[in-house]
Amino acid sequence: MLCLMLSSKLQLKYGELKEADCEIARTSLSNLEKIWCSVGLSFTPKVHGILDHSIMQMCKIGRFGDMLEDDV
Repeated sequence: MLCLMLSSKLQLKYGELKEADCEIARTSLSNLEKIWCSVGLSFTPKVHGILDHSIMQMCKIGRFGDMLEDDV
């Protein structure tokens, strides 16, 4: 469920992003990171990018979904 919620927020197109979406994405990302660490999964470059950079970039530029080449 967390991955679906986070993925749906990351896929928002230009003009669709609201501050509430950023907060939901931050909360989902925080919970996903806790789960990821608790089960001892490795941090691939893609996972690192999602966990450490995606929300900041999405909220900073106001979009992300129309810039993706593939689904996160």
